[in-house]
Amino acid sequence: MDSFTADIQKYKKHIIELKREDITAEIVRGIVLDYSPELVLLANIDDNFYINGYIIVRNNDITAYRFFDSPDSFFYQAQKELHLFPDYSFKIDLTNIRSVCLNIHQYVPLVTIFKEKSEDVCYIGHITTITDHSITLYEIDSDAEWETETRFYLRKISRIDFGGGYENALWLVGKKDLPTNIQSF
Repeated sequence: MDSFTADIQKYKKHIIELKREDITAEIVRGIVLDYSPELVLLANIDDNFYINGYIIVRNNDITAYRFFDSPDSFFYQAQKELHLFPDYSFKIDLTNIRSVCLNIHQYVPLVTIFKEKSEDVCYIGHITTITDHSITLYEIDSDAEWETETRFYLRKISRIDFGGGYENALWLVGKKDLPTNIQSF
């Protein structure tokens, strides 16, 4: 067992910061809900200390991490005072990115896909197709207007977000205009 896995087992439910310096300068902050040898699922803690959806990243992309498990740390105390203990009543299969996409689709209508190694943008959409090697999203833009279907190779996906306020708002505004010919897999 590597040290990251051992630490997750020990400090699960504490706030963690993850660095993925080979991919992005952005630091991911959240509470570990579940993990596998391949992936980790976090409840996203935004800059305003709200739980704002969920984040899944590849363990191999993590270059550094820090758990806030000391009662003296600000994050530990903030988590306690703000009652940041998310309910994890659903189950996501974290075997690989494909299994994640198959499971997420049961819980939320939109996902955000990141291909941070090759592009510094994200793609938000409704999953319409999943194969052994790719997924297809019917993309929605920042005005909640449906755009085109785009295929993403699973091996290039570095992060998946879902269930956040922005995705939820896009769906609430855009769902009425989802073309009827767009099917879920």
